[in-house]
Amino acid sequence: MHSSQNEQDNRTFARFARIPCLEPSDSQDAKDLTIAAFELSERFDTPVLLRLTTRICHSTSAVELGDRPLPDPDEPPAPARKFPRNPEKYVSIPAHARRRRPVQEQRMRDVAAAAESFPFNRIEPGGRSLASSRQGSPISTPARCFPTPRSCGSA
Repeated sequence: MHSSQNEQDNRTFARFARIPCLEPSDSQDAKDLTIAAFELSERFDTPVLLRLTTRICHSTSAVELGDRPLPDPDEPPAPARKFPRNPEKYVSIPAHARRRRPVQEQRMRDVAAAAESFPFNRIEPGGRSLASSRQGSPISTPARCFPTPRSCGSA
């Protein structure tokens, strides 16, 4: 194995930096959530942390690629955009950070509101006597242990 043996939980860093964190549960989720992370980043003008664990990085599974939008060959390419010089936004020294804090807090409220209807949230039907909250690679563990609400059976 050629990876770190002391994997850390980067969700704490996302919470500390006040940025969204997406955590895939399998290879398909990793592909889909990468696209969603770019969309969230553009929509809310914020970095998005995609938390990948060793289990996800070292797993293999089938992935549906879907349609890939190709540029129209008849249209000229879009002109390159120049990076806007904005030190108040991009240089996080204390003087700038104090002024940006209300913007950052509002952005996180907006992201939290959007998370309520995020298409990757799942509610899996089952009985009313058992519920679990899970994310990332451990998402399948309770499903294997509790295939039905009343039994802890084997698959």
